[in-house]
Amino acid sequence: RRPVLTQADRQKAAAAANLVQQDPYVAVNNKGAPPGRLILLLIDQGNIQAGGGRMMMHQARRFVEQLQPEDRVGVAAVPPPGEMVAFTNDHDKVREALMRVQGRASSFRRRFNLSLTEALAIYQNSDARLAFEAFRRECGLNLSPFEMERCEREFEQEAAEIVSEMRRQAGDSIRAIRGVLESLAAFEGPKQVILISE
Repeated sequence: RRPVLTQADRQKAAAAANLVQQDPYVAVNNKGAPPGRLILLLIDQGNIQAGGGRMMMHQARRFVEQLQPEDRVGVAAVPPPGEMVAFTNDHDKVREALMRVQGRASSFRRRFNLSLTEALAIYQNSDARLAFEAFRRECGLNLSPFEMERCEREFEQEAAEIVSEMRRQAGDSIRAIRGVLESLAAFEGPKQVILISE
């Protein structure tokens, strides 16, 4: 189902994109703007592991270093709050902002070492073989009936929590990304959007 974009989401996304700022480097629209490409680095920080993303940001920084001086670059790290730079040919400003970006994907203390694929198989009953292998690895098979029942209950509960959290994070990111992309309609001509995520 297509995510619903509320007015509050639109306002946050517009602020996140920083498309209208009083900045001598910023092109508010393409009319009368200098030649060069218009490039947005759209960073899905909500799906990058908390505190992570250093390697990706270094790669993005190297990408910016290879651009032409007339290329205007923007940064939008979503969902907000996050690093934001309006379209500018001040590439130093863009590189500095990139190095401040950190992942914000939430995590919680887990008893079991379940991947998202395994959690989905357990929660959706979609792959009995994979679910059983994960259960055998995490709970073992040499338990008393009481211990087996308790482990199975906690195992299934944790799988449901993982799926729920991943869906929440994905929904937040999709709404924020849609909002930023819609805000780009204010700019005439072609735009290049580079999505950075895990």
